[in-house]
Amino acid sequence: APFAMAPTCRRARLSGVSPLARASKRSKIEDVEKILKDADADGDGVLSLEDLQIYLGDYLGYGDMEIRKFFDEFKSDAGTVDVTGLQKGFASLNPYLISKRTGDFILRKPGSVCAPGGQMNIEDLDDCTVLVCDRTEQVFVDECKNCK
Repeated sequence: APFAMAPTCRRARLSGVSPLARASKRSKIEDVEKILKDADADGDGVLSLEDLQIYLGDYLGYGDMEIRKFFDEFKSDAGTVDVTGLQKGFASLNPYLISKRTGDFILRKPGSVCAPGGQMNIEDLDDCTVLVCDRTEQVFVDECKNCK
């Protein structure tokens, strides 16, 4: 069910700046590997959907629909996200830049973007719903069409 209740929190929410704050298309492979290692709850070198739900959902405060879409888009034929898949989608994980999306439901839970001095950029979205359930210093919104 798309709106099924998420399991209880398995990792305490981060307090402070997200380790994905600098995630971009130009990120070095070492940065991607560091996040993979931190997110890999069972230590098998790849990310299962549950690994992503724990890391992105519980720890960093992303919504379950966005996590599932990331997993489906970037998983390998083996059914997990490896370092190559993570690198392909890495820029989309930056919590302070929500950009170039269509038809997505994007959620940032309390505690996910409230770092001191934090600002968000929300840009180039079509037919998206964006819920930022947190404090932030500034939010810049540009070129969003048919969004809520």
